[in-house]
Amino acid sequence: MSKRHYSLRSFFSFMRKYKLRFTVTISFFIVANSFLAIMPVFIGKLIGALAAQPIQGHQAVIYLWILIFCSVGHDRPGD
Repeated sequence: MSKRHYSLRSFFSFMRKYKLRFTVTISFFIVANSFLAIMPVFIGKLIGALAAQPIQGHQAVIYLWILIFCSVGHDRPGD
């Protein structure tokens, strides 16, 4: 292994003790960012439902609740 990879090997050997915590943290991070990534889709659908003639109020309410759920799912406790 080349000298420039010693620091990575050292980091991963240190993290071996915290494998479960690291996996749980990364999993939460992936889920939170997934909620954040799909929010623009539902914002567009909400705007489309409100701009339709006649206004599609029932669909707008559904998209609004989905956006609230995504927002709550994205926020992490302690932030």
